[in-house]
Amino acid sequence: MCPRDAAAWKRRKRTARRRAGYRGAFARAIILAAVGMALMFVGSVRLHAQAAKNLVGERVVQKSKDFNLHIDNALVDTKNSIYFFRVERIDGPSLLLKAEGCTLSGWASADTVVPVENAIDFFNIQILAHPVDSFPRMMRAKIWGHKKDFDKAIADYTEVIRLDPKSSVAYCGRGWIWARQNESD
Repeated sequence: MCPRDAAAWKRRKRTARRRAGYRGAFARAIILAAVGMALMFVGSVRLHAQAAKNLVGERVVQKSKDFNLHIDNALVDTKNSIYFFRVERIDGPSLLLKAEGCTLSGWASADTVVPVENAIDFFNIQILAHPVDSFPRMMRAKIWGHKKDFDKAIADYTEVIRLDPKSSVAYCGRGWIWARQNESD
């Protein structure tokens, strides 16, 4: 084999290996997404089972930034706010929620909220599935803050600010955590 043919053969072999590597990375990404979706489905099924039990009195948070409450056939937009809710009543697949710390209350579907005790796991999966979406990190930071795990909350708020530098909620949340730690600098 002449040197020119040997070089061409090596280039073809290198290109084939590189393409196989890309296919492997793509396959891993597909598998990770499928696992994430399966875990989300399991969490949703578990929430419906819990709603059937009795979530009355339990604390819940919204799953997505497109969360809305229904009050007397009117839709209340809560996109720019994040609340912890208490479940006051259950009517089939709907939950009557009351926001903690304010007078806001209304109905929401059980599949649009997650119990606070399961929220960290739920948002971990969301972060893996959507690494550039700042909302799951924001929710996880809020929950870490309420659990008084301030270092994790600050890390999540800082990551939200990196992903979305215009997020005033992240700056306020991080400032609130620093104030709780008496770190005014």
